[in-house]
Amino acid sequence: MKRKDFGMIFGVMFLASSMLLLTKVYAQEPDVGYVSFNSDRTGNHDIYIINTDGKNLQNLTDHPAKDFSAAWAPDGRSFAYVSDRDGNYEIYVMDLSQMETRRLTNHPARDNNPAWSPDGQWIAFESDREEGYHIYKMNIRGEKLQQLTNRGQFNSKPVWSPDGKHIAFNSNRDTSHGIYTMQSNGKRLRKLRTGNGANPAWSPNGKQIVFSEAQDRVLKNHALFIVNLDGSGLRQLTNDPRFHHQPAWSPDGEWIAYILWQGRGKGTDVHVINVAGKPIQRLTNDGVNKYFPKWVPEGFLAVSPIAQTQTTLWSRLKKSGSD
Repeated sequence: MKRKDFGMIFGVMFLASSMLLLTKVYAQEPDVGYVSFNSDRTGNHDIYIINTDGKNLQNLTDHPAKDFSAAWAPDGRSFAYVSDRDGNYEIYVMDLSQMETRRLTNHPARDNNPAWSPDGQWIAFESDREEGYHIYKMNIRGEKLQQLTNRGQFNSKPVWSPDGKHIAFNSNRDTSHGIYTMQSNGKRLRKLRTGNGANPAWSPNGKQIVFSEAQDRVLKNHALFIVNLDGSGLRQLTNDPRFHHQPAWSPDGEWIAYILWQGRGKGTDVHVINVAGKPIQRLTNDGVNKYFPKWVPEGFLAVSPIAQTQTTLWSRLKKSGSD
């Protein structure tokens, strides 16, 4: 082969690889993984997962009870969730390797919104077992229960910092609804955001929090915002007159999944948006309600035949098709 021919071939290969890299960079698409959420698409609330390209929708719980608010273990091999399958809202854990469910709480109060600690040892949740709603934590066997908040009538939506040292949550303790942080033992409480901010989620580097907040007095227009932990650098992420809420930050820090209310009678859908504010991608589009999106850890792939063979090795996993 002549030297000039080799140079031409090399140049074409270099140009092709460069274009592929640029396409990936500027397309701004998340790597294919999974996002979980709960939906009433069958007339009953179950927990589903879907690829981040909007394909391969799967039902994880498939139970006649209401199952919702999944919180994934860091290794991706199990998730905590809320169910009324025993007649009351309690917190359960599903082991995906065995497809077994066990109940963690057993109390006449309503236990809700579990959050799994980064070290895999604790689950925080909210409950009205005392006067008002408060934040609690327990170990993954449902033992060593600790109450972390004791003020206000409504403390909810706990979420762990990436290092496991702090918990952010919603509270109305100061007459107005706001976002607070505290140490994981309930000490050193600090107000992060005053007003009607809600649904906080930590960035993977632990330096910022994304949340939803109403932009009008009648609370119809909720947008997503990002703020630094010291309260500085507030930035609005979404800006249209619809209802954006329940944000969840991707493990790579590049994307945020959230629920968007499409309008009366049109249901809610799962969307993802780049932290730079664009583009927005819609993962579901079927006119039914969906809530509580969460990014599924990579460890899920090690125990899920869905990602390996797409067959019926998991007989209880009902394939529901893509939206």
